[in-house]
Amino acid sequence: MDMTNTELLNDYLTRQGVCEQLGTSTRTLIRWDNLRIGPPITRIGRRTLYKRSSVEAWLRDIEGKDMKQLERAAQRAAHERGMKNAAQT
Repeated sequence: MDMTNTELLNDYLTRQGVCEQLGTSTRTLIRWDNLRIGPPITRIGRRTLYKRSSVEAWLRDIEGKDMKQLERAAQRAAHERGMKNAAQT
């Protein structure tokens, strides 16, 4: 069975596709990825893809939550990890 690249990736969205669906900027989605509060990603080479069902599950998970609060908490945690790592060296 010969599967084309398009068929294989039917259930995946590009970063731009997710941004269009969510009505957010690429920069915001990258920030969420870096803070590990965004939808799960799949990396293939330099491409970042999002499985549609994972994005839907992520949306259900964050329903009713304030993304700005999640961002601040993730930034504090990242800062604390950085401070802890710096103290260990």
